[in-house]
Amino acid sequence: MNGKKPKRRMTNGDPIVKHLPERETKRKGSVFDTYYDLQTFKMRPFPYSFLVRLSETLLAWSLKDTSLRIESFYLDNGIRQLDYYRFVDRCEELKEAHESALQRIAIRRDQGALTKKFDASWAARTQAAFDPEYRKARKFEAELSKEIQDNQQRIVVIEKMPDSKEVKEKKEE
Repeated sequence: MNGKKPKRRMTNGDPIVKHLPERETKRKGSVFDTYYDLQTFKMRPFPYSFLVRLSETLLAWSLKDTSLRIESFYLDNGIRQLDYYRFVDRCEELKEAHESALQRIAIRRDQGALTKKFDASWAARTQAAFDPEYRKARKFEAELSKEIQDNQQRIVVIEKMPDSKEVKEKKEE
């Protein structure tokens, strides 16, 4: 490539970033965006390299046995849910790290349920939020049960109305 580093493309139509998102020396980077920091309760600017470091931190966090919910990660780092998912949409590295972390969490929760470390019914109810394969299987099961319900013959039993002033017993001849 002529000795030049390739330009990094952003997702969702953002302009091309003119630098590779790597850790740079202690030079100040350009401001990429801002977010509301939950630790200082102030708006905080950050360069693109912040998102790359955040994705590296996320991957390291996902390796811990105590990492069971993604919400713990971004809240512990002082990032609101709204901002975190906005970052995921705008940064390819963070998106990949997020998907990898969700897979690790899904595996950990599944193994915990199988080894009775976690309650199996709890793990089964929430597994779809972390594992796309499990989500597909649950959707397939739901479609099958709906199809079975639609094809069942229904029997309706109508009981005799009680005698009253309004409804009189029919005399049989």
